[in-house]
Amino acid sequence: MNGMHSDFAQDHGDFTEAGYAELIAAAKARFSFVGFDCAADESGVAIWRHDIDMSPNRALKMAEMEAVSGVWAHYFVMLGSRFYNPCEPAVTALVKKILLLGHKIGLHFDPSPYSESLETLEAGLRNESNLLSGLIGKPVDCFSIHNPTAQSAQALSNHTHADLVNASSPNLVKGFSYCSDSNGVWRHRRLMDLVNDLSIQRLYALTHPEWWTEKPLRPRERVQLCIDGRARQVGLDYDIDVAEYGRPNY
Repeated sequence: MNGMHSDFAQDHGDFTEAGYAELIAAAKARFSFVGFDCAADESGVAIWRHDIDMSPNRALKMAEMEAVSGVWAHYFVMLGSRFYNPCEPAVTALVKKILLLGHKIGLHFDPSPYSESLETLEAGLRNESNLLSGLIGKPVDCFSIHNPTAQSAQALSNHTHADLVNASSPNLVKGFSYCSDSNGVWRHRRLMDLVNDLSIQRLYALTHPEWWTEKPLRPRERVQLCIDGRARQVGLDYDIDVAEYGRPNY
C-alpha cells in the first residue's frame, strides 16, 4: 500500500471522537504545540495541522475538543472543495468559531485549476488568501497544498510563496517525524505510536477532520456522511428561504 499503515481494524478504532480525545491527551503530556516558526533545534514540540477537505462541522468538533484540552492547532480551509463552500454564511460562521477557540486559520490551496507556472500559482495563492482573509476578518499567513504529489503542486516547494508560509514545504516537514491520515488510513505509522515513541522529539501531525467520527466507520462510509449532511443542509436552506419569502413549497 505504498508505505501506508494498513491495519484497518485498528484504524477504525483510532478514527473516533473517543480515540481523538485519547490522542490529544497523550500528545499534550509530551509535546508543546507550536507554529511553523518553531526553531530548528527546539525539542519536545508538535505541529498539529488539519486540512479541511470535506467537513467544517467535523473540524469544529475537533477544535472544540482541543480547546477543552488546552491545545491549539492549524486549520486549513479550502475554497474549491466539492463538499462545502466557505463563502456561505453558515460555513464562514463555523470557521470563525474555530478561530475564536484559539486556533489558527490557513488556506488549503488546490493548485489543479491553475497552470503549472509559478507566477500563476502564486497569483492564485494571493487571490485565495485575500478572499479567505476577508471572510474571517483576519489576515491569513500560511497555506497547505491539496494533493501535494500532483504535478501542478511541484512548483510550490519553497518555504514561502506569495508572502505565505508553506506548511507543505519539504524542508519544513523533513525537520519533524511526520504522520498523515490521508484517505482515512495512517500513512507509515499510527499517530498514537509516534506520540508514545520517546525517541521522537519533533512531531508533525496532519489530520483531516472528515475521518474522525463519533463511531468507527470505514473511510467510504465517513465520506458518505459528509455527502448526506451536505445534501440535508442544502435542502434545509432551500426550505428556509421559501418560507422566509412566503412562497409555496410544493
